[in-house]
Amino acid sequence: VETLSVEGKIRSRTRQTVYAYATGNISSTKFKVGDTLKKDEEIAKLEWDKIVAIRSPLDGVITKIYRDSAGPINRGEPLFEVSSLSDLEVVVDLLTPEAVRLSLKGRAQIKNWGGEEDLIAQIFQISKAGAVKTSALGVEEERTEVRLVLSQIPEVLKTKLGDNYHVDVVFQISQVAQALTLPLGALFKNGDNWAIYVIENKRAILREIKIGKKNDRVALVSEGLHEGEQVILFPGDQIREGTKVKAN
Repeated sequence: VETLSVEGKIRSRTRQTVYAYATGNISSTKFKVGDTLKKDEEIAKLEWDKIVAIRSPLDGVITKIYRDSAGPINRGEPLFEVSSLSDLEVVVDLLTPEAVRLSLKGRAQIKNWGGEEDLIAQIFQISKAGAVKTSALGVEEERTEVRLVLSQIPEVLKTKLGDNYHVDVVFQISQVAQALTLPLGALFKNGDNWAIYVIENKRAILREIKIGKKNDRVALVSEGLHEGEQVILFPGDQIREGTKVKAN
């Protein structure tokens, strides 16, 4: 199985921004980002020709606060963003050549979210527009957004997962039945070709091979190796053609 592992985040699919609907004075709020709200719960007060309560448009949590201090405010200014946690998705930013290899309704495993078991998600949208983003190393890259819906979220998780929570996403790119595979730790470059050391008659024999697809653990061998042959993992500088070795 050929896989692609990337970082992602949990995100609410339902979010609403609350705006000031008149010019006046806004009161301060007791809430902070991450606080839970009930629908119609009062968040702040707006005073213009009368005092009106600013209320939450839905059950959820506050995910952004644009204005938390009291004072004058203009009509149309954003105040708060409220997000529902009952409708979650997973979002990843992929390099565009990686995104091309995915397909709608493709599945992925969601790992390292904080629980013991992996979650399953399905791709429902692959953006057709790329955007230039700067990596942590300062390199400009063309990336695009891929969105996945979580399948069968256990009830206990609905109270634990939150907006913008980190997760690791493992996409399945392709799968080959009856494949001859080799651990990546056995491979090294010999000039322009891939090579391995095979154990024959208790000696290391250098052999060039051809490989196809690979994931983060194994490579698909297309030529140069047979099932059941023993190879040397992580051959160091002490291993040469003809070196006497002992198989574990």
